[in-house]
Amino acid sequence: MKKFLLSALLLIMGFMVFSACGNSQQDVDPSNPLIGQWEWTQDSLFTYTFNANGTGIRGYVDLDYTESFDWWTTHNDSRLHINIHNPAEDVLPSEAWDIDWRNNNNSITISSRSALLPDMVFSYNRMR
Repeated sequence: MKKFLLSALLLIMGFMVFSACGNSQQDVDPSNPLIGQWEWTQDSLFTYTFNANGTGIRGYVDLDYTESFDWWTTHNDSRLHINIHNPAEDVLPSEAWDIDWRNNNNSITISSRSALLPDMVFSYNRMR
């Protein structure tokens, strides 16, 4: 099951394309509500960690798989941009997501901005 989940998520991420506002990374505001660790609501295996310096790590808790990335938000923290440092074979190096904040910024739903996969939506809860 874990191998299937990993394969499915890698495939999904492989279809993501970067849509956006140029390639220049913006400085991350240290009060950005995204800073911290987030857990996928469907399964606690998949997490994101967003650091205050604009770097982050995503991966699986129980598997030996992580990706490091640079991140920033635009549009009043409603759009997330990610540039992956060493993407897996089927993963594109850049992604863009719309963020829907909920529960006093302790829950988010991110929606792909990719024209190829416009219906990809994931929900996360703040871990810390």
